[in-house]
Amino acid sequence: SDQLETGLEIVDQQHLKLIAIVNKLARLQSGDAASDELISVYGDLKNYTLYHFQQEEDEMSLWPVDEANKMAHLKAHKGFIERIGKIDELIGSHPSYVIDHLLAFLVKWLIHHISDVDKRMAREIIALRAGEAVSHESTNKDQLSNAISELYDGIGVRSLEVLDLNIQL
Repeated sequence: SDQLETGLEIVDQQHLKLIAIVNKLARLQSGDAASDELISVYGDLKNYTLYHFQQEEDEMSLWPVDEANKMAHLKAHKGFIERIGKIDELIGSHPSYVIDHLLAFLVKWLIHHISDVDKRMAREIIALRAGEAVSHESTNKDQLSNAISELYDGIGVRSLEVLDLNIQL
């Protein structure tokens, strides 16, 4: 969808890979998912995450982007990696629970992180590439976006804890 395009080609290409992973999970959710299929898609997600985040972080390091927004962006990446890492403990048991959680989490990530946080980063980098002056004052919208990212991180961690407890019960 054009709604998810940031204008940075390397970032947009990576977002398409995440959408493909979400589609694979949705197909697994609609059938009887075997653990090995889920493990394969989960491996794709982990590989995507490491590569994509490194691409964004490299791009941000090349340009004097707003430091507060950059730090919030990096913190969101760290939270994502931590949440995905916690799935390691759950991946072998109850594939349907894990798939449900991953889909819910990734859809929220797509909607918020890509359509807001990544777009903000891309707008700033595109302006800097063009030699345009960029204001480094955080706006209320930036602060709100950063606060929402932190809330998603907290909700994601708690959701995994609840999922783990449900499986244990």
